[in-house]
Amino acid sequence: MLSRCLTTGLTTGLTPWLTAATLGSSLFLAATPAQALESINLKPRFLLEEPLTLDVLESFVKDGKKTDDLQVLLDLMSGFSDLEEIDIRAFFSNVSDVDGALVDRFLISYVGEVVLQEVSLVLDPVNGANPDMWRTLGDALTAAAADDKVSMLEVLQKYEPDSLEVDVRRFTQLQKRLETDVKDLQAIAGVQLSEELSGGLDQFFCGPDSEENQQLLALVNSLTATSDMDTEAALSQVVEIDPKLVDRFISSFFGDIVLRQTALILDPDTAKNVKVEDLKATLGKSINDAAKDGRFSVMEALEFYEPNAVKDNVDKMSGTVQRMQGDLQDFQSLLDLDELANLTVIIQELICAPDTTP
Repeated sequence: MLSRCLTTGLTTGLTPWLTAATLGSSLFLAATPAQALESINLKPRFLLEEPLTLDVLESFVKDGKKTDDLQVLLDLMSGFSDLEEIDIRAFFSNVSDVDGALVDRFLISYVGEVVLQEVSLVLDPVNGANPDMWRTLGDALTAAAADDKVSMLEVLQKYEPDSLEVDVRRFTQLQKRLETDVKDLQAIAGVQLSEELSGGLDQFFCGPDSEENQQLLALVNSLTATSDMDTEAALSQVVEIDPKLVDRFISSFFGDIVLRQTALILDPDTAKNVKVEDLKATLGKSINDAAKDGRFSVMEALEFYEPNAVKDNVDKMSGTVQRMQGDLQDFQSLLDLDELANLTVIIQELICAPDTTP
């Protein structure tokens, strides 16, 4: 699913992914093989009277055949998204050429594991943080990409948990929030507005450059380091950035992820029980304070966060920094890059279509 470019079948954007993932999760049920999802609960409960089988999904994807229950579910999906049935079928059926080794390495990287955790939390807010769940999702993706070709249907066929609960209302709320987040960030960053969420995300990483857009990418890079930096030097990288961009980023869904993952590094026991809103009032405020003068570094944010524990917090972050440095070195080798890579380069190599203009 991850390669030098995100092909349209699997990666038409987060909004259709969330919509189709809801459908896929509700269909992948009670199949005859032992390695299959046995039960699922859709919230609200009235959405489905009975579980649907994998055979139903395969018949729909391959032949367009639909049961009455499936038709009801498809109508519901179309009702809260812009997807038509043909889009949903394409989402599951389109086969993408991938680099299986790169997919495997990405999914065991720090960033890859964060992606898996966050996707699992979207699918199941109650149990998604359980390592068994998100690692199983990673195993399914790795197995599906082993032959350097993958489709979403194949990923579902490799997915093995016993049960799953999906809150359709949560998907709807998240879709609306993501659309607002991306549009607001586009406006502040001076990136050409896109009506589609996927187009908006592409503009940040793959579209024409703007000064503010480069600032956002620099902010992403400030959270990582090239292999020739020690932890303190990596965290002390200074980037010039519009404080309004940082503030809006921290209040977005993407900011939630950064705050949650940072809190898990600094205080894993406490972070598990802390609400994101509380993190925004503490860790988020420290990040905003560090960017108020238009110059931001993680080190300065740590100084605002806990002035008397900066050294301890740097030590706590060192393992993650070193791991990300090792990830970047491996990506550099797999992608055959000549120079030391930063995270933005890796993201662009993974998701941006190659330039085919003459």
